[in-house]
Amino acid sequence: MAKFAHVLLDAKHITERVKDAPEISIENFIGYTSVPVGLAGPLLIRSPDGTSTRAYAPIATTESAIIASCSRGCKALNESGGGQFHVLSEAMSRSPVFRFSCTEHAIGFARRVPGLWDYIAKTAKSTSRHARLVKLTPNIEMELHITGVFIEGNMAPDKKPSWGTVSSPRGVEVVTWASLSDEVCRAVLKCKAEDLYHFFRTTQEGGIRKGQFGSNINVANVITGIFIATGQDAAAVLKGPLAT
Repeated sequence: MAKFAHVLLDAKHITERVKDAPEISIENFIGYTSVPVGLAGPLLIRSPDGTSTRAYAPIATTESAIIASCSRGCKALNESGGGQFHVLSEAMSRSPVFRFSCTEHAIGFARRVPGLWDYIAKTAKSTSRHARLVKLTPNIEMELHITGVFIEGNMAPDKKPSWGTVSSPRGVEVVTWASLSDEVCRAVLKCKAEDLYHFFRTTQEGGIRKGQFGSNINVANVITGIFIATGQDAAAVLKGPLAT
């Protein structure tokens, strides 16, 4: 950190905790920055197996009203019986690219890939206690005269919004639902259920007109705050809050 001393004179709030530097894996580590963290909730969550739990969410943010709004939404859901969910899928994609000297070699490679399923699945399993091959993508065969390989061809929607995320989710795909009664809307949200419905339909139309991915109103605020508070990769928020 000594080589950065001249630029860190006024950054003691960042550099005051550097004793655990050997345990940090980032480059040019100089310290930490603090973000206020608040708890939103509780939210009554009803699982597919019939059990239920009340969960809180830590949210790191400097924006006022986000946590209060989340907690008020949780209260409305709780008084309406809570939220339900199902996990539809869980997967992680990569899209390697293989360059060939001619079209015939590329076609031959593509045709041979399905026959490599067992070999690739075994190799993938050997690299992780959790990873399993669920969908096959091309792999390398030396005799096909491959001229170049890129580990990622930008077809996996990692850290970017795309229709690929909508059609084939990357990560965990969850569907969740709840019902809000008019009585709860009036008591907790201070509006009629009919007004809330028409507002949502209006924002849907607005999103369609401007080419928005998904149908939501600033879901990214909440997801980003949770990601930062729990040490997740905040850049993944670009694909996480589609909320379709």
